[in-house]
Amino acid sequence: MTRTTLLWIVLGLWLLVMGLSATAFWAEPTGDGFTRGLNRVTAFFGWQLGAFLLAVVAWITVSPLPRGGLTRWLGRVPLWWTLALVLGMVGIVVYAMIADPGAGGYVPPGPVTAPAADAVPVE
Repeated sequence: MTRTTLLWIVLGLWLLVMGLSATAFWAEPTGDGFTRGLNRVTAFFGWQLGAFLLAVVAWITVSPLPRGGLTRWLGRVPLWWTLALVLGMVGIVVYAMIADPGAGGYVPPGPVTAPAADAVPVE
């Protein structure tokens, strides 16, 4: 099997796994309270982990190919896509923390106030 054939197989599997990760959100949410729907998130990240592993295989497959070729460029796209997804998620979390810092449950302490009454020394 040539590297190009292997690359096309890996790219096809990568596209399939990426599509399956998108269907994870169609599942019925399970759980109660805070964890309700967490099954969908874990399924999404599980499929994304599989897609990441396939992207690494694609990257390794095209590494020995000559530079500047379309095949080598196509083998690099899945890992770039994964990096863009991770950076996008980190960006969303950072933006959410900056936009509303009190939403995470932490509220920075206010200014220190003077005591309500003067302290009386104990004799």
